[in-house]
Amino acid sequence: GIVRENLKSLVGALQPSDRFNIMAFNDESSLCFQHGWMSAGEQGAKVMADQFINGIQARGNTDIYRAIEEILDLPTDPNRVLLVILLTDGSTTKGEITQDTEIISAFSQMNGGNASVFSISPGRKGNNDYLLSMLSFLNRGGPATMVKDRFETKSAAMNVFSSTSRPVLTDVSFVFDSFSAAEVAPHNTPHLYLDTPLYIFGRVKKDVESVTFQAKGKSYGKDYDMIFELPLEGPDVKKGESIIRKEWARARMFDLFAEYEKTKSSILALEMKDLSKEYDVTIPFEERIK
Repeated sequence: GIVRENLKSLVGALQPSDRFNIMAFNDESSLCFQHGWMSAGEQGAKVMADQFINGIQARGNTDIYRAIEEILDLPTDPNRVLLVILLTDGSTTKGEITQDTEIISAFSQMNGGNASVFSISPGRKGNNDYLLSMLSFLNRGGPATMVKDRFETKSAAMNVFSSTSRPVLTDVSFVFDSFSAAEVAPHNTPHLYLDTPLYIFGRVKKDVESVTFQAKGKSYGKDYDMIFELPLEGPDVKKGESIIRKEWARARMFDLFAEYEKTKSSILALEMKDLSKEYDVTIPFEERIK
């Protein structure tokens, strides 16, 4: 019903130069185009996609890991960004790997940041906010979008389309000078898109007057890097609003939580609690911290 119509609207919004595929999954998965990607401008491509969507049935159990694993088997192009919009209720009920932490760890390790995952899920009982959020956060997509109902999935997916339609740099990373000892978050940054600002937040000690950092990334298979010097003192330096402190704390908190899920370190758990108290930010999925 509603989800099918939303998917058809998304296909209709694709530009002729876009390449796409659709995967349906429950206890098994199937692709609309068996041999990889199809150009949206190819004659009959959107009609075939609509017919495939009409045939999707909600049945059986759900094997999320097998579905997202098969995405990595699709051919890649260094000149294109691989975007994955994962639309699901988030409940894994079948498969060789069903534990949330195992799914997140296994996929993120195999993916290596190649595919950007944007998870969208209608907010109803049984949704797994943790699984979807961490899949997105650790794979260059940011926290998942949990919409109130299925009617909002279209606008959520359209937001992904509009904000990622013009990539500038992929595999973006930042290296900061050791002198400033800057604490920067998030560690896993999304790609850089022309229509979407890329935010990183840092904290340094009060006596640091400037920060130097290198921004690195890829474009059309070539490596690029830029050096920036950011003055923190002086008449021309504008003081930021207090909200920046809280945004840094939120980004840092997700980094700490992601590392905690790998190590279960009591030191990281304590650091998250101290950070929460100092900056008045919530610990994500606090019930998972022992």
